[in-house]
Amino acid sequence: LNVALDDGATSSLVATSTSFFLLTFTPTQVTPLSTGRYNSVLSSSDLTTALSWPAGASSTTVWRTLPPATGIADLGRFGGFVTCMDITPTGNSAISGGTAGWATLWKDTGDKVDFKHGFRLSAVSISPDGSIALTAGADNIVRLWIVNSGVAFSQLLHANPIWFAKLLSAELAVTTAAAEVAVWDVDRSAALWKGSHSQTISHLSVPLYKRNVFATGSRLERKVKVWSLQAEGVWFEYSHSAA
Repeated sequence: LNVALDDGATSSLVATSTSFFLLTFTPTQVTPLSTGRYNSVLSSSDLTTALSWPAGASSTTVWRTLPPATGIADLGRFGGFVTCMDITPTGNSAISGGTAGWATLWKDTGDKVDFKHGFRLSAVSISPDGSIALTAGADNIVRLWIVNSGVAFSQLLHANPIWFAKLLSAELAVTTAAAEVAVWDVDRSAALWKGSHSQTISHLSVPLYKRNVFATGSRLERKVKVWSLQAEGVWFEYSHSAA
């Protein structure tokens, strides 16, 4: 089960082992979008644009969810399987990447931009304003791209394979590699500050808006940490009794 909630908590997108649908709370209404097993779903803050990731698929699908719901674009033209995806808060751009080492970005103008990272991708991201794209992979490198030109302008080097990476803005990025988390200055390709868990980080979560905080979780450590950009470190943390 994977759920994306809109910013007013009036409806949600739900992806399950059998279907993908829009659930409206008041009045209660279910709008089927597609059948089949889904790994994940992302959406714009108002849920009008969504990005779905079918299990075992070589592409993701961009949806317009307002009835009648319509799949408007497929991302992933280079073979292999999808491993990661992202969407902007306004839904004007979406990106997905996979095992073939390529990422494809969609714009609401209908244009697509391809980025060749060269290694299996573990993370892709778009800045909220849609101007910068990020790809990260098993080569321990994060590459940063100018969306309009499709040209790589910087890279962030890591000592370990990158598991998660997210653009907080066009100027800041957060990455995780093994047990380490780092916040980066995109223009200078320099780490501003770093932190860590005692075990491998297994999750990264970033709010759609108000990106001055983010959260990391370690299944092995059984702990969630919420980090503050202003404090340049842990804001608070929570330990679980089970993984």
